[in-house]
Order: sequence, then structure tokens, then C-alpha cells
Amino acid sequence: MKFNLNRWLLMAGGASAAVGVGVDWWSRREPPGLVNWNLARWVAVGMSRRDVPPAAPPRDVDYAAISTECRVAVSTYFRREIDRDGAGVVPIDRAAWIEINIHNFGKMLEPIEASYSELKQRSGVGGFLISAPARLAVSLQMGFMLGFLSGRVLGQYDIPLLESGEGKTYLVDPNIEAVARKTRVDPISMRRWVALHEITHALEFESTPWLRGYMAGLLREYLAEIAKTVGDPGSIRARGREAGRRAEKRSGLREGRLLGMLLSPRQREIVGSIQAVMSLMEGYSNHAMRNTGAGLIPGYAALDRRMRRREQSRGPAFNVFARLLGLEMKLAQYRLGEKFVNCIVERGGIDLLNRAWISWETLPTLDEIERPEDWIQRINAGA
Repeated sequence: MKFNLNRWLLMAGGASAAVGVGVDWWSRREPPGLVNWNLARWVAVGMSRRDVPPAAPPRDVDYAAISTECRVAVSTYFRREIDRDGAGVVPIDRAAWIEINIHNFGKMLEPIEASYSELKQRSGVGGFLISAPARLAVSLQMGFMLGFLSGRVLGQYDIPLLESGEGKTYLVDPNIEAVARKTRVDPISMRRWVALHEITHALEFESTPWLRGYMAGLLREYLAEIAKTVGDPGSIRARGREAGRRAEKRSGLREGRLLGMLLSPRQREIVGSIQAVMSLMEGYSNHAMRNTGAGLIPGYAALDRRMRRREQSRGPAFNVFARLLGLEMKLAQYRLGEKFVNCIVERGGIDLLNRAWISWETLPTLDEIERPEDWIQRINAGA
């Protein structure tokens, strides 16, 4: 994941929605299951091949050196040691990124698939009438989202939360080359820029032994709630009608429109906890880039300035789609998370900031991310 848990939550929410309100017909001859992964893969790979940049001229890229330089820079700045070097930085193409995330989503959806199969067995013919359009809707949604994102993601720190295995840092090379050309920056500097952000996520997990288990627990509880919802499609339709009547406005940080429609009260609590951690993580990474990038990346100031302009110049079509996907929420995490981290460092330095990683109880809440002074007061009161 990049750290891509928001995307996981959105996919799970979309799956539960389609089970309740399926949108099209699907063939009886397809193998059982909520998602046709072959169809999703076909759609995603087809989309990923559009606008693929031409092959870059051969160049020697020392990915091991990039990995080492970034790890030393962030661990020195934050005074937090990384116990292992992991697999370093791994370059991949768009198709490989799609396969990695299809695997991730497949593991995530296992409890939902089990609940879905149980619903079909209980419902008989009625179960088929629900499952046929639902399966097509979910498969197409998966493929479309993965295809769209595969052309835009620059890097990803991927740590398996629901299975064993070590985290890996990926750079999506075709996208980095394309953005480097558009922004007129050196591709090697762009690779360091992306790697620095993703390797900071590696630092967060690898230097905080309890973090992986904490995040995995939240995700498993969220998925268990989704699985229960899948077993009761009527509750999804009721939530959709209620959300439509409310048409309430929400903060970009808290809930995307599609995702927010589907959440039970407990799911909202879990999402809030996850978003708080992710906001801290994204702010931590952005702070690291701002304070170590200049010494690590030639021309860092110009690169950073152009990348900020790139985020601000996205057209209305992208913004609408980002809202649907929950990417709007991701951008808000960058902004508020970095503001939180900067405020903490200004008030108490890196030592105060690192107290957030003592235990899950010292993590900031979502409200504290928006009001850093509240977190500082709570942490100092418990000192």
C-alpha cells in the first residue's frame, strides 16, 4: 500500500454497496465469488496501457544507493533506527503494480467473500438475482479504479497487514519518467523524491513494533463489520436512502461521499482511528521530505515547487473522480497531517513528535490532528 489503506476501505465499501444494489447482469457460467479478478485485471491492464510513455533511454539507476541514502537521511533526522534494510527500493511497471494490489485486495475481501457465499446459499434463487449484477459491478469497479490509479501512482510502501511478510518499497518507473518529463525535472531526482516519502513510511512501521498489529486489528474489525453488512443487503439500501436524504456536507478528511454512505456507526469510529494514524504518517513523511530533501536531492526546491503546482493544477474531471475514489480525502491527509507535525516540532522538537509512537494510546485522534494543541496538552498531562 502507498500506504494505501484508504483505498482498501473504499474498495470494501464499494463491494458491500454492490451486493445490495447491483447494477447489471452477469453470466451464470462465471465461477462463484464476489469479484471476477480476471475481468478486473483485464479492465485495469487495458486502462494502464493508455498514454504509456515511450521507453526511456537506457540509464544506470542505482536503486540500492537511493534506498540507503533515503533511509540514512530519515532515520538520522527523526532519530529512529530501522532494524533492517528490507528489499530496498524495487522498480516496477504499471502491470506489476496492478498485480500487487489485486493480491492485496483479494486478501482483504476474503471475509466478505465468505459472507457473500453464505448469503447465496441462504437465498437460493434470490441470492443469484442479487449476486449476478453485484459481481459485474464490483469487478468493473475494481478494474476501473486500479487502472486509473496505475497511471498516477508514483510509489508505494506495501506492507501486508493481513498476512505474514515484510514491507517493500516500490517505485512505478513509467509514471515517474512521465511526470519528470512533464515537470521538467531530472528523473533520478524524481526517484529520490518519491523514495524519500515511501521510505519514511517504512521507518514508521519498522521502528514502531506495535504499529503493524494495531493497524491490522483495526482493518480486521472493519472487514468483519463489512462482512456482517454483506449478509444483510437491506441495511445497505436503507443507509443509502438515509444518506441521500441527509445530503450532508462532510470534511474532506473524514469521509468521501461514496464511502460515507455505507458506514455503520462502529465503522465510522474505526475509519476515524485509521485516518488519524494515516494523517500522522503522511504528515511525518512530508515533514521528512521538506527537512531532508535539500541535502539529498539536487534541485530539490524547484522539484518540490513544481510537484505542488502539479497537485493544484488538476482539472475538474480528476477532482470529481478523486472525490468518488476517496483521493480527495488523501490529499487532505497530506495537508492536515503535515500541519500537525510541523506544529508539534515547532513546539517541542522531534522528541515531542516521537512521543506519538510510544503506544496506540499516544497516537493523536482525528480531532487532535486538526487541533494539535489538544494533543500536546494531553501528552504533557500524562508525562
